[in-house]
Amino acid sequence: MTSDGPSDEFLMFLDGITQIAPDDLSHDELVSVLASLTGTYCDDPSYQNLSNILYDTLKVTMITEAKMEYEEQGGTSAYVH
Repeated sequence: MTSDGPSDEFLMFLDGITQIAPDDLSHDELVSVLASLTGTYCDDPSYQNLSNILYDTLKVTMITEAKMEYEEQGGTSAYVH
């Protein structure tokens, strides 16, 4: 990651991980696992930044999946609420 934010490669990695994560894994659990894999800890200031990036990535992934599922079921709206 740079001071400008995460690289596209890192975001693609996170997106791939979220796609293969077990469905019963909560977002908090997934963030904890991914943060642990990257070697960060709760007392490290970078942990909060990483957590924010992970949550944002999960949010975008969930919205994208919901939109695709909605469209597959015949919906045409550009937005999912």
